[in-house]
Amino acid sequence: MAMADEEVDIKIGVKRILRKRLIMLDSVGAIDGIVIHACTPTDKQVPYRGRGKGECFQNVMALCDFDMIFRYVVVGWEGTAHDSRVLTETIRNSRNKFPIPPPDKYYLVDAAYSHTRGFMAPYRHVRYWLGDFRSGGRARGREEIFNHARAKLRNVIERAFGVLKARFPILKRMVPYSFDTQRKIVVACMAIHNFLRKISVDDALFAQYENDEVELESGHSNQNHTANAINSSSIEDQIYVDGNAEASNSNDIGFCYGKLENDLPSATDVINPYKKYSIGKIRLFDPNDAALNALRGSQIDVTLGVRNEDLPNLAASQDAANSWFATNMEPYLKDVVFSLIAVGNQVIPREFCQYVLPVMQILNNILKLPMLRLCSIHCTRSSSYRCELELL
Repeated sequence: MAMADEEVDIKIGVKRILRKRLIMLDSVGAIDGIVIHACTPTDKQVPYRGRGKGECFQNVMALCDFDMIFRYVVVGWEGTAHDSRVLTETIRNSRNKFPIPPPDKYYLVDAAYSHTRGFMAPYRHVRYWLGDFRSGGRARGREEIFNHARAKLRNVIERAFGVLKARFPILKRMVPYSFDTQRKIVVACMAIHNFLRKISVDDALFAQYENDEVELESGHSNQNHTANAINSSSIEDQIYVDGNAEASNSNDIGFCYGKLENDLPSATDVINPYKKYSIGKIRLFDPNDAALNALRGSQIDVTLGVRNEDLPNLAASQDAANSWFATNMEPYLKDVVFSLIAVGNQVIPREFCQYVLPVMQILNNILKLPMLRLCSIHCTRSSSYRCELELL
């Protein structure tokens, strides 16, 4: 009788998986990042710190199939590295042999990644996390219904991470081996995970994380979502800097100020912890008057973004660029420290990429005007994420 019950449970589980897979028949896996505790030398800790009260982490990107088996892994990135950067740089280097999906297939990714061919991200500006649907009621509208079904299917990568960390506590508190050995430990843990999954042992951890509705802590709680969804009472905890760290270290730390979520804290509530903990850098994705006013007199280095949708207009004429500068930068020059202008966001290679160089040249013309008494342009930098004009 017990065997019959188990067979029924297995059949129900298979039907549930098949039903979800039919919604997104061409999905072939899920990709996400997870932070693993790391031990690094004191003089190299800054890029590995910033997601957990002064502790250091390595960022690990993994691809898994819908049976919670890891198919590809990249280890050793700095803990502060953004998921989209890890993926893009991995794909760019052919030596990494990243398994690009066939033209008619795709991987499921979360909102930290770009929605592009071969990589399906959720609809933005509506709910897309499983936790949001639990707390906010059932999905409403086509986009939310799609996001909900997609989130339940993509949740397989988070469940796989949940099994991995539950089984191997060393991933939560790494032993101070050499960093190369720490990287190999992560890969070894994933290999053992795959072996146990493939031999189909009766494993309590896999059974515990089998339910696609189980809510887990994401690999690092998606950088953009976490940074934007916090309320004013908890914001200082989110960007806590180790009080024992040297002031110079905290000045080297910076955060991106995104505004994609609802019910965000005020700009003042966001900026005050920067001042309190001597955090030295901030990136604004667009000219944000409230944030710029809050930054007055703070001596925080500001990277000011130019919106992608503004690039065609700015590239068309010097007058348009002059107006943009007069509106978004000139009123703040006396008491806001502008260090970089980021021309677009994740703009190369995309529909606006042809406007990047003209806009950089036009803005360069403005910043070189002697009557502005601005520092001259030092250099230009470009990548698949942003192009920047650096001010000395």
